[in-house]
Amino acid sequence: MRLFVTGDVHGNIDYGKLKQFRKLMKDDLTLDDYLVICGDFGILWDSKRHDNYFKERVYGNFPCTILWVCGNHENFDTLYTYPVETWNGGKVHRVTDRILHLMRGEVFTLPNGTKIFSFGGAKSTDRGYDTGYNKYWWSQELPTLEEMDNGLANLGKHSNAVDYIFTHDVPYSVSSGIGANRVSDEKFNSFLETITTTIDFKAWYFRHHHVDASYDKYHCMYKGIKELR
Repeated sequence: MRLFVTGDVHGNIDYGKLKQFRKLMKDDLTLDDYLVICGDFGILWDSKRHDNYFKERVYGNFPCTILWVCGNHENFDTLYTYPVETWNGGKVHRVTDRILHLMRGEVFTLPNGTKIFSFGGAKSTDRGYDTGYNKYWWSQELPTLEEMDNGLANLGKHSNAVDYIFTHDVPYSVSSGIGANRVSDEKFNSFLETITTTIDFKAWYFRHHHVDASYDKYHCMYKGIKELR
C-alpha cells in the first residue's frame, strides 16, 4: 500500500499534476494504493454531462483509489446524494469504485495501520454575501456543529492520536504562518485550533491557500504530489 497527497484540482483547471502522476505511475499502482486530494476536486458540478465526463472518462481507470476531502468549491447538493458506507472504520460517500469522499470528522485506519483524520470545508471567497447564494457557493461549505462534535468524538475514540490529518483549510495561526490571509469562519477556525492543540499527529496536509509552503508540521499542497512514508 502506498499513500500520496496533493491539493486542489478544480475539475480540469489543475488536472495537469494528476495527468502527469497518472502517466508516471500507471504501471506501479493498484486500487490498494491511495491518493488524497485536499479539497476542491471539482468533478461534481452539474449532475449531468460534466460529472459523467470526469467520473467515466477522466477517472474511470485511474491507477489508484482517490480519497477526496471536500473543499468549498464542490456541488454539495449532488455530493450528498451518493450512498454513505463505512470504509476502514470511517464514513465515506462512494462516488465510484475509484473515488471515495472522506466525510468530515472521520478517522480511517488504512490496511497498513496508518490512521488518518479527514475534515473538509472552508469559507468561500465566492459566497453571495448579499443574496446568500450564487452558482459557485453552497451553504454546506462550512461544517455544522454536529460535524465538529462528531470529529472530536471520533478522535477521542482513537486516544486523540492519528498519523496524518487531511483538511482543506487550517486555523488562522497556521495560515498566517505561511503568509496566507484568506477569510476564515470564526467557529470553524476555533474548532481547527482545538485540533492543533489537543491531537497528537505526525503531519497535517491542506490546500485552500494557493501556495506551496510548510510551517512546522503543516504542509500546504498546491502543485506537487507527495508520497507519505
